[in-house]
Amino acid sequence: MIPEGLDKRHLKDIVGEIVEHKFNCVHLTYAIYMWTRYVHDNVNVTFTSLDVSGMIQNVKVLLDNHVSEPKWCCNDDDENNFFHDRHFNPQEWVHGLTPIAKHFNGNHIVAMSLRNELHGPRQNLYDWYRYMSKAVVTTHKTNPNVFVVISGLNYDTELQFLKSKPLKIDLGKKMVFETHLYSWSGIGTLKLREIWTKKPVNRICTDNIKGIERTELDFSPLTIMQLL
Repeated sequence: MIPEGLDKRHLKDIVGEIVEHKFNCVHLTYAIYMWTRYVHDNVNVTFTSLDVSGMIQNVKVLLDNHVSEPKWCCNDDDENNFFHDRHFNPQEWVHGLTPIAKHFNGNHIVAMSLRNELHGPRQNLYDWYRYMSKAVVTTHKTNPNVFVVISGLNYDTELQFLKSKPLKIDLGKKMVFETHLYSWSGIGTLKLREIWTKKPVNRICTDNIKGIERTELDFSPLTIMQLL
């Protein structure tokens, strides 16, 4: 089992096109079940045979766990939404992050995003703090070289709860919070739909990061991962 797309084109060709278009960092998405239910030794062999380190010398990679079940992401009824959904066992999730962090220790993998866009009716802060803390500590302990990227709630558009209750884990400078900006979401009183075509994307990102840091975060780096 390999990440989607590598069954269609050779990794070297994909990386070459990325570099040609002047990108220097990409997301490599994967499903947790690749490492927990499909004999992760086979996955290790696959990644080794792909010679990822040799192929991506000019590109940095952020590993991004999108789902547990290998499928398209995301819908409110896909059962991969939040802890204790049918396909989101928190213990299995943390167990799966461990061999991934170990396998990619010491190469061009610069960050690990622990889970993409938590959402759905099961969302609650108690479970978020409980399981996210465990995943952060486990990942950093296994691979202290990568940035540990943490997402919020509601398709990763909400982080304001951290203002009143920070995630008190010391990773030095290796902990990063991410947020996703969509035309339907906005940040605070800023409605992106109204300005999406009126400002450069970089300016939108800068303005929103300043707004989030002022109203929601004041203690850790923040990055905007997705714009749509």
